[in-house]
Amino acid sequence: MFKKIKNKKIFSIFILVALTWNVLMRFTESQPLGWMFFGTWFLIPGLIGIYFRIDFDISKKFITEGELVSLEKVIDDNGTSYRPIYKYIYNNEERSYLSPASSFFFKKTKKVGDKEVILILIKNPKRVRMKRYLLLEYCIYIFLFIFGLFFIMKSLNMMG
Repeated sequence: MFKKIKNKKIFSIFILVALTWNVLMRFTESQPLGWMFFGTWFLIPGLIGIYFRIDFDISKKFITEGELVSLEKVIDDNGTSYRPIYKYIYNNEERSYLSPASSFFFKKTKKVGDKEVILILIKNPKRVRMKRYLLLEYCIYIFLFIFGLFFIMKSLNMMG
């Protein structure tokens, strides 16, 4: 189950957070703090994600075209999905971009040789995004922010 130390650390943090939240929610007096704690775990990643998306959008980017070279097979508990791998040229050097998105639909909808617009952050060329998924990333982080804000507001309402 745990192949990497990183996975063990993340799992340990998750267990610690779950236990802390459980203890806070067990007693009526500390339930508002429990809801605030719960909301914070959504609000902060939402804010951080929005910040990095805005930073990416307002920074200077190099725009290039990537070509799909293969689909990486991803097998997990939910079944088999596929993650596209694109090759692109930046500073006269061929590089690859492994999309963070995977889907079982990609096997049917994406073909080797397909072209996609790729955005590369000039100040940090390791930060690469596909133009197609930028709005989706914003939606995910805005949802996390609103979800966290809801629970924090609930806790403040319970306090007073």
